[in-house]
Amino acid sequence: MLARLLSKKPVFFLYLATLILTYLSLFECSEVDQNKKKGHLEPIFSYGKRHQVEVFEGFPTPKQFFQDFVSPSKPVLFKDAAKRSPAYKLWNDEYFLSYPESREYIVTVETKKKENRSQPANDVPFSTYLKHYRKKDVYMVNSVPNFLRKDVLVPSCLACENMIHENLLYNMMWMSNGGTKSVLHNDYAENLNCVFRGSKRFFIVDKKYMDLINVTDLGYSSVDVDRVDLDQYPGLYNMEHYEVTINPGDCLYVPFLWVHQVTSFNHNIAVNIWWKNKAEVDFDHCDPDANLTLKDVTFVGFDKIYDAEHKMIRGRLNHRIKTKGPMRFEDLMEVIIEAGDLVEPDSQMDGKIRELMKKVFVILDVDPTDGVITKKELDILSQDNLETIRNLFNEVIELQQQQENTNLPPPVKRELADEQLPPDWSKEERQGEDEWEENDLTDLWDDADGDHWPPAGGALVEPEIEPSAEKEEL
Repeated sequence: MLARLLSKKPVFFLYLATLILTYLSLFECSEVDQNKKKGHLEPIFSYGKRHQVEVFEGFPTPKQFFQDFVSPSKPVLFKDAAKRSPAYKLWNDEYFLSYPESREYIVTVETKKKENRSQPANDVPFSTYLKHYRKKDVYMVNSVPNFLRKDVLVPSCLACENMIHENLLYNMMWMSNGGTKSVLHNDYAENLNCVFRGSKRFFIVDKKYMDLINVTDLGYSSVDVDRVDLDQYPGLYNMEHYEVTINPGDCLYVPFLWVHQVTSFNHNIAVNIWWKNKAEVDFDHCDPDANLTLKDVTFVGFDKIYDAEHKMIRGRLNHRIKTKGPMRFEDLMEVIIEAGDLVEPDSQMDGKIRELMKKVFVILDVDPTDGVITKKELDILSQDNLETIRNLFNEVIELQQQQENTNLPPPVKRELADEQLPPDWSKEERQGEDEWEENDLTDLWDDADGDHWPPAGGALVEPEIEPSAEKEEL
């Protein structure tokens, strides 16, 4: 056979070429299959091209920060930058409990350390959380309580007049006993995260890969960060990313829309600040040495960045249509209830709320003859219509709040209702949570050296009433 082929050279070389190509193809497929196993059903970013984040000692000037890092969307770790904040030395459980306000101030608590955005959160007194979180699978995610804001210095790279009164959106305090894991997500804002206790590991991915790794419509991915299924999420295979650890006293800048996943270690307290993307900073009116605290600045809230709300509205509806098909009116209502940030899942949908939602449906259903909202109709939705829908949603929120205020029971100051505590907390742990008498605090006011606790000039201030802020989902 071989001799016959050799006598016909063109045929022989064609045969040989076919054999070589077949072998190379099999080898390539084998290599891809082998590589695919790297990272498949393993923790997120176990493999892939990894970069290190630039490290900068302390904070730069505001002008340098915005020119060198914010404008080019470049993540950076500010080493030891948060150590000047009083929180770095003062914050611990005993310090927090020394404030009478801790008994009244309500905080939002996630009931699982591994984030699941469909998991409901609980609202509990701050003091209750402090007494139990070290033994429970819980995680406080709440804006910094007013009585503690004096302990957190505004990062000096943000200390410009128009930044601190017009462009800061929100602050968030993250507190746990470690072991928390976020979903893979991004934020519709610039982000600076400072750690005061424990450490946090960030994986960060350039926003240009958002679509590839499935962080699109909802602003987060449903991938299991502990066990990545590369068949379901192939875009994560060999993904280029950054890894950085924030230690106590460090701050990390995460650029606008950059995707990140966060894991915390050990007793953990961190505070982050979000601000508007493309904020125009007046560098002639900055004072990095002013030592401003969170009490000195204005947080305008995410509802002031309308494009973020427009993106959220379009994203949620798009996601529903992609996964389940065109929406009828009842499907739209289901999306709003499942979101949890317009109406409570167990609330009664009264006539006024339904009428507002019918107006939303009419705007979205461009072709009323079919009675459903399609992806094509969402794609042609104008900014004006999105703004009208946003205003209608805000009316729904106002009606919901009025309904909640009307149904509120008389305040009970000395006894906690069962529903204020996570369901896995035992009856014994529920008893006497707010039964403290004044002399119960004395042991917290004296440290081992006999010094007065809390430090002079700090703690016992008049309570400042502030409604508990809910975590924003962008």
